[in-house]
Amino acid sequence: APRALARMSEEQRQPAGPDPDALAQQAGRLAERVALLGEYLDPNVLETRVAELEVEMGAGDFWDDQARAAKVSAEHARLSGRLTEYHALAGDVGDLGELAAMAREEERAGSLTPEFVTEVVDGLDRAENRLFVLEESRLFGGEHDAGDAVVTDDRRHWSGLGELVVRGQRRVRLGYPGRGRS
Repeated sequence: APRALARMSEEQRQPAGPDPDALAQQAGRLAERVALLGEYLDPNVLETRVAELEVEMGAGDFWDDQARAAKVSAEHARLSGRLTEYHALAGDVGDLGELAAMAREEERAGSLTPEFVTEVVDGLDRAENRLFVLEESRLFGGEHDAGDAVVTDDRRHWSGLGELVVRGQRRVRLGYPGRGRS
């Protein structure tokens, strides 16, 4: 491998794309966001709740109340999935931070390849997307968020607002502050 690297031209050794410092900064920002998400999710609390649900699911009479069993099973699946995804993401972001640090070292040594940079960039992009999904589920993962919503629009309010805007524009255009002409 060292001989093959020595035969590479200087152009072949130059990475295409972001520099390693930018990759390290991006990995650091992702790590901060994952830590913030971890503060919200509180993995220890989730693990405790998952364990409680597993004990409940292991009871001999668990399936006697089908509706309750379905609700508990769904909560267990949702929390277990969220916890697994969080731990996997946190581990991957930590690994990407290390890869970005390695890219810095390889750049200093003159052995950084475009393929390695592409690997780190792709990994950061995938982690960013996974983090977005978890952040979104945090925002829209409440008890009532799975249900439908009804939005109404009382047009009387909008038409009244439109009249006020038109009146205000006339006052400004005509140069008098009061109601109607004096």
